[in-house]
Amino acid sequence: MTKLATLVLGGINSGKSAFAETLITHHSATPYYIATSVVLDQETKEKVDAHQTMRGPNWHTIEEPVEIGH
Repeated sequence: MTKLATLVLGGINSGKSAFAETLITHHSATPYYIATSVVLDQETKEKVDAHQTMRGPNWHTIEEPVEIGH
């Protein structure tokens, strides 16, 4: 089995999450999401909560803003 890892980069509100979520749902029944943002305010918290709700329970979320490789 081949494992796919794709890094998606872009600016704030550029559609990174939607693009990445669409991409991975075509390749994995148990997708992982590495969240690199740091929640510093209510607006960001609401965005994070909305993204997690849209992804649903099948997604595994790893929250790591700095040391992604560890």
